[in-house]
Amino acid sequence: MALGAIWPWVAVRVVSAELSFERPRCHEGDEVIVELAVANRWPWPVWGLLIEGGIDEDAALARVPAWSKARYRFAWRPERRGPLPRQVPQVATGFPFGLWTCRRPIAVARELIVWPRLTALRSTPFDRCDQPAIAGGLVDRPGDEGDLVSARPYRPGDSPRRIHWAHTSRRDTLIVCERQTASQRHAVVALDPHAFAKDGLPTRYQPASGLSAGVGGDWGETSGGGGLEPADGTARQDPLDAALRVLASVCQALHRHGWQVACELDGQTIRVSSQPAALRALWDRLAWHGIRPAEGERARAATSGGLRIVVTDEAGWRARPVAVSRRASEQQRWIVVDDAAFEAPADAAAVEPWIRVSACGGEEGEREWRRQWERRCHGDESFA
Repeated sequence: MALGAIWPWVAVRVVSAELSFERPRCHEGDEVIVELAVANRWPWPVWGLLIEGGIDEDAALARVPAWSKARYRFAWRPERRGPLPRQVPQVATGFPFGLWTCRRPIAVARELIVWPRLTALRSTPFDRCDQPAIAGGLVDRPGDEGDLVSARPYRPGDSPRRIHWAHTSRRDTLIVCERQTASQRHAVVALDPHAFAKDGLPTRYQPASGLSAGVGGDWGETSGGGGLEPADGTARQDPLDAALRVLASVCQALHRHGWQVACELDGQTIRVSSQPAALRALWDRLAWHGIRPAEGERARAATSGGLRIVVTDEAGWRARPVAVSRRASEQQRWIVVDDAAFEAPADAAAVEPWIRVSACGGEEGEREWRRQWERRCHGDESFA
């Protein structure tokens, strides 16, 4: 009886454990291999160990053999963004009587940063304010690159190579071809700083909630016997997480099409260069949003004439500032992440945002979000 009472204290001191992830970064929903190494230095097996706080899902070790170093590998799919583990993992046991529980911290060999999940967007919105540049996408404006766009009479200084001889012979005057020109398109993708408020404060001032996620895949084979039994858990939807997924997807789509992209987050501007590493750095920032204080360049005005896309919630959309001109309105697009908990007032404005995205997510919500984006990018101008 006395031995059983002190057994939890003894068990956690003869067992050491180390938690690691197969890779340092992944997106929400990606499969990650988690490895747990457990060493038992005693000549007797240890039963009833519980791993707490590692992947925000408690897991049980039924039995760790005597004088062994066991490695447990299993597949897991994180469903919430942020760093993992979010708290110090611990090995705990209350075996055999459960009268009290003794805990001991677990070493973490490699952490995991979970990026927001991305939606593949193939198109980009039309921008009337393309600016000429040495390199970039091609637009239908007179230039010296790309495909033929028009023909015009010859002007002194035109290259003889651009003469269109068929038109010249028909009109009995010199006609030259005009080609496309290279342009650099600019866009600012902003998260509304006054949106997604809780208890009257902007989201960035709220303490980050803990992650919850389901475990995907089968438990792997172990080298020392025993097994892992994950506790059941369901992912909780958060409108802020949905908004960050939308923002990350838009930035990726514009970046892949050669746009100069800047992201406004927490009142700061993140310039995304053309290098893939810059996009990954942005995803790191989005993963940490609301979890630790941001460090970066203070926000400043967007490039003159550039496109501005604002991601907000229903309350932020209704409190939006009125555009000073039609041109300014056309260059600012609003994407509203619709929170089901929001109750629209009776005198709600009839104007709809450019795109409205459901915060509930899921496959159906993702398809609808992609469908709206593609439709808006292909000429539907009935938006605010």
